[in-house]
Amino acid sequence: MIHSKKILYNTIAVYIKIILNSVATLIATRIVLQCLGVNDFGLYNLLAGVITMLSFMNGALMVSTQRYLSIAIGAKDYGRLSSIFNSSLSIHGLIAVVVSLAFLLLQPIIIDCILTIPQGSVRTAHLIYDVMIISSVLTLLQVPFSAAMNAHEDIWYWAFTEFVNCALRLASAVALIYITDNKLFVYTIMVLFSLVMSMLLKVCWCRIKYAETKLKFAEMKNIALIKEMFGFVGWNTLGTSGTMVRDQGVAVLMNVFFGTIANAAYGIAQQINGLVMTFASTITTVFAPSIMQAHGAGDDEKMIKLAIFSSKISFLLSSIIALPLLLFMPEILRLWLEEIPIYTLDFCRYVIIVFMILQLTAGLNRAIYAVGKIKWYQIIIFSVLVAIIPVSYMLYKSGMTINVIFYVMIFAQVILTIANVSIIREYVEFDIIVFYGRSIILPIILCASIIYVFHIIISMYLNGLSIFSIVIVSIIVCITYLLIYLVLVFNKKELKQIKSLIRK
Repeated sequence: MIHSKKILYNTIAVYIKIILNSVATLIATRIVLQCLGVNDFGLYNLLAGVITMLSFMNGALMVSTQRYLSIAIGAKDYGRLSSIFNSSLSIHGLIAVVVSLAFLLLQPIIIDCILTIPQGSVRTAHLIYDVMIISSVLTLLQVPFSAAMNAHEDIWYWAFTEFVNCALRLASAVALIYITDNKLFVYTIMVLFSLVMSMLLKVCWCRIKYAETKLKFAEMKNIALIKEMFGFVGWNTLGTSGTMVRDQGVAVLMNVFFGTIANAAYGIAQQINGLVMTFASTITTVFAPSIMQAHGAGDDEKMIKLAIFSSKISFLLSSIIALPLLLFMPEILRLWLEEIPIYTLDFCRYVIIVFMILQLTAGLNRAIYAVGKIKWYQIIIFSVLVAIIPVSYMLYKSGMTINVIFYVMIFAQVILTIANVSIIREYVEFDIIVFYGRSIILPIILCASIIYVFHIIISMYLNGLSIFSIVIVSIIVCITYLLIYLVLVFNKKELKQIKSLIRK
């Protein structure tokens, strides 16, 4: 494994950022709700939701830019880095202009015709909307700088800038306690300030550390490169939008057939899933630059080894979080919510299972990005994810139970897992039999079977546990699972690498 120390430091930094940001967000949300009141807090989140509908693009854009930078770094083609970065700035600048103009043109329709806003808050709503547009533009323009930090594997500093943003948001929330007039508008401005400060930290770091991030207007006009990168961004965005369509489509179908009670349960399940997703996606983020650099250096064998190793680590870390949730979901939901809405228990378990299947090939996904031939890969992702909606609609119309949509989602994710393996096999020498057999799939199924036995025993003999008992049993189960996973899933060389990381 290359850059083992850097990967370790980056992983620790990102996890610290996740924990600190989670705590800061929880505290800030409570303070803002108390200071603004329910109506103004709702208005802020309503407008923020309208503007951030395109936030799914940011991830797709960053992965795309990072891919080109990482490939050039791996190939030691440092002359091409400047062209890639400046072309990326041109693309993001163009997208920012289009997005801002679109939102400005839609502003009267959204605020005055579509959204239900109290008469006395309409003027404030327009002001907040304008600030949100500025925030969206800045968020898009900082993507190339974030991608540069990730490509150079300075992810620890990127995590630091994201934490600064969150800490300043918390400070803005605390400041509301001492503000008496126009609290909502002042808070929106302070949130914009936190974004500006975070962006400045990223820009200054990149300008000092990376020569390619200096602005060169002549290289912003590299039409051939811009066209190539724009095509990659477009296909990548297609696949990402498939996830958004699936999630929103599931919510709409549930509302049509089962009402808002089902939406409440699905919303809770998505929050639980978000917790597991955050921890798992961190490993993918940390390993992605090394995977892409290996391909850029022409070492596809190393790329595949890294991809498989990161998939194993990603599944392990996400399952360590998911395991207590799956085993003690009724007790955890009861402690968290007191009264559990109908359907919630099943929904929470199903969405976690769907996500865990995704983690089986998390590293292979980045290998596909490294190769760069993503057109059919993204078309397959979009088609399979969107197909969930009409298939589920027909099943609901035929009288099937509410949980059937999750069976369809699980089946779709299995199809995508098989597709990921087949696609990377088309471009890189890679033993599929080994992957499905002793490498990942079969050992993980065996681990899951052992844990399922744990689940049956716990369900039969340990009902009605206290919080302390849940924590103790969870620790015992997770340690047992970890030991079984290390023995069954990792080979001797990978275990040696893990021991080396722990010693360091």
